Amino acid sequence: MSQKNIKNILNAFDSGQFKEAIILVDVLLKNFPNDPVLFNIRGACNEGLKNYHDAVKDYKKAISFDKNYYKAFYNLAGAFQKLGKFESAIEFYIKSIKINPSYPSSHNNLGNLYNEIEEYEKAINCFENAFQ
Repeated sequence: MSQKNIKNILNAFDSGQFKEAIILVDVLLKNFPNDPVLFNIRGACNEGLKNYHDAVKDYKKAISFDKNYYKAFYNLAGAFQKLGKFESAIEFYIKSIKINPSYPSSHNNLGNLYNEIEEYEKAINCFENAFQ
């Protein structure tokens, strides 16, 4: 897989051209059908299109190929949060944190979720961990 291909996908994603980015990802998936990064990117594109159920499928596929892909767990949690499936979101934020405890976004977003569901002690703890 060339860096140029990935750059084109990320450029499309960054400019909000999510459908175009998905098309580019799908082309690469024909040659790299087990690439977790491609599924993670496709999930992010689906989130950008507000296709949260498709995003969940893509993130789960990424995780099936790499059980330590903390960013896919983090992204999966975010998709579940947007779907209002807070228990699942909490579960996957925690899995992301267990894999990479030094990734502050996981702590922060879990804190935001706990705040949203009014579990303030847990939220404060997460926010503190985000700064460590």
